[in-house]
Amino acid sequence: MSEIVPFGHHRYRPLQLYLLAHWPPSQGQLTDRIHLDHPFLDPFLKWWTKPFNVLQGKPLQAPAPQLNIFTDASTNGWGAYYGSQSAAGQWLATETSRHINKLELLAIQKAVLHFLPLIRGKVVVFHSDNSSAGAYLQNQGSTYSLPMFQLTWDILLFCQQHGITLLMRHIQGRLNALADSL
Repeated sequence: MSEIVPFGHHRYRPLQLYLLAHWPPSQGQLTDRIHLDHPFLDPFLKWWTKPFNVLQGKPLQAPAPQLNIFTDASTNGWGAYYGSQSAAGQWLATETSRHINKLELLAIQKAVLHFLPLIRGKVVVFHSDNSSAGAYLQNQGSTYSLPMFQLTWDILLFCQQHGITLLMRHIQGRLNALADSL
């Protein structure tokens, strides 16, 4: 169902995380039982029982992009631009020690917030030279890194609430010079 339900991958990732925490694939047996009565799971399981969530379907092809936003991050700060408009900032002292992949995701989140009036209800392609950040958003999360998953969850939920269809494209670092300079 995750392939044909909007944000389906996004909505089953917490279930995957729970499963991995309670059943190690390399040691577990396919006949093992995993109890799903944990309160953490309730909202995620209930979401799948609501007809509105699972019956709306989604297009076979991604919709045509309406806007392109370029982002970049370093350990010092972040930058983003759309056309002639730009946004940039420095990280807080507590943020500078974060992994670069998380900083790149944070830069995308800050760009979404900054350009919200322009991108609300639109199909937006975010160009990033960080393939991990792009993969997390394009794949609607992953089970590899919980902090990256949580940030991805926040970004995608915000975009969904504001009608933003977020698409990701990787751009070579040398071609992302303006965002890099910001």
